[in-house]
Amino acid sequence: MNYSVNHTPSEDSLALFEQTARRIYRLAYKHGATYTLLLVDRKASRESFLRACHNGFAKAQELIVVELITVQEIQKNLNDDLKSARRKRDQTAITKLEKEISIENFKEHILRKLADSIAWHIIGGQKYIARSLCLRESNRPNLKSSNLSSVIDVVNSHNKENSLNFALLSDITSFVQIGDILLSS
Repeated sequence: MNYSVNHTPSEDSLALFEQTARRIYRLAYKHGATYTLLLVDRKASRESFLRACHNGFAKAQELIVVELITVQEIQKNLNDDLKSARRKRDQTAITKLEKEISIENFKEHILRKLADSIAWHIIGGQKYIARSLCLRESNRPNLKSSNLSSVIDVVNSHNKENSLNFALLSDITSFVQIGDILLSS
């Protein structure tokens, strides 16, 4: 899908992104508590709460991956169009495309911060752990060109087998730059 110079992000598109971001937020932050409150026949336990939280994390992670891939494809197409507009010295198109790129960069930033919130839960908010996971690299990998499918297989397998632990794809975060998976135990 190649974006032309005439493409403008609509308010509907941003509203749809906001709904998706809110859904991811609810899965990452509220799924455990919501599930635990809905238990009728059984008493809530620490294990049932953790399982529900990790289930929410897994669903949120899946949505983040899908959205990040979409955003990165749009960014690539917009950057290609921007190069073309610069060669043609079309200032109107350049301005419009730069605005669209900034919107897509903002979307990527929001998605990665949502993944960061899951990582912070996993590391228990411990700053010394966060510092050791960050190399201060400014660029994050493009998910299409990484080993994403094999890592997703490992993460999904681990999350199904060990419901009291959680495996997070480090490539979807903005600060975990060591390894492919952040694993809670």
